[in-house]
Amino acid sequence: MPITVYDPTHNGLSLRQLFARPDRSREPLAPFPVDVIEEKEVLLVRATLPGASRESLDVSYEKEFLTIKAEIALEPVEEGSRHLLQERSGGSFSRTFRLPFPVDADAAQADYKDGILSLRLPKVEAIKPKQIPIQ
Repeated sequence: MPITVYDPTHNGLSLRQLFARPDRSREPLAPFPVDVIEEKEVLLVRATLPGASRESLDVSYEKEFLTIKAEIALEPVEEGSRHLLQERSGGSFSRTFRLPFPVDADAAQADYKDGILSLRLPKVEAIKPKQIPIQ
């Protein structure tokens, strides 16, 4: 019986094929993931922006639309080097969300730490829940 030696580097697949996600390979990716959470008096928005500097971030609110923009720079590879796998993207990214209710942009708070942008957007007084007393 002949002995077969398994060599994972010669199985006919490239590294790109090994790391590919065939079930999602053609699915367009959002420029960055965002969570939107409604609490009693505020709307919380958290965006993951790894590699973005605080200075490159721009957050704006107009009418019911919230826009988050970021610039992410990637380090160039050295001459003579090549990417075997490249999933990170660089460049200008922007996402706009239609919020489900108006927020008080003047009282909004923003924080950026460890690649996470956190926004705290207070609801306007008119839409905050109120108890109606029964007489």
